[in-house]
Amino acid sequence: MAARLTVVISQSSIRHSQATDAEERLLSELMMTAGLDATLIGALDNVQIDSTDYLCLSGFARQPLALVSALSLEEVTEHWARLQLGGQVVQVGQASSTTERRIYYFSLSSNIESTLTQLRQLHSDQSVKTVDVLLPLGNIASSRESGSNPSGSQPSPPARTSLPAAAIPVQAVGQRQPMEESEQQWPDLDRLVDDFDALDL
Repeated sequence: MAARLTVVISQSSIRHSQATDAEERLLSELMMTAGLDATLIGALDNVQIDSTDYLCLSGFARQPLALVSALSLEEVTEHWARLQLGGQVVQVGQASSTTERRIYYFSLSSNIESTLTQLRQLHSDQSVKTVDVLLPLGNIASSRESGSNPSGSQPSPPARTSLPAAAIPVQAVGQRQPMEESEQQWPDLDRLVDDFDALDL
């Protein structure tokens, strides 16, 4: 199943028509984009630890997310640290040596089409597809084909990435099945059963 990406839009602390229009347009576009979950909060610089906006942000503490804000990258980093929300605030494509979760910064003043394109690409990069495979280790296949084992050691079993299915016995075509143990030891079993049923107990 493809991963979903949470996109948090932080409103501008300075309310004017241009910022409001950008927030509303981006929010409506995100709501119609598959795989992206949009969330709207107040201005990040006004968020306090006892606020509902803080509770909303802390609810995403274990996952990477995208944050769109009218603040600069430095300001967002400062307020994110003030709120002790964890992770590292980075721009998309920025190299990072840390293994912390990432908060991808987007500027609200950027072109909306460009921002949406970057968000879709980020979502695509975050989506992980897994398949069950059975891979041989080393040169097992070539050793088995040649019938030789130059090292003289036992080959390692194949590496499995998932639990094996239950073993199902397979019998070669034309191979005669061995007689059941009951058939070998009790040739007159049917007669004995009939005699037992005839007893009046």
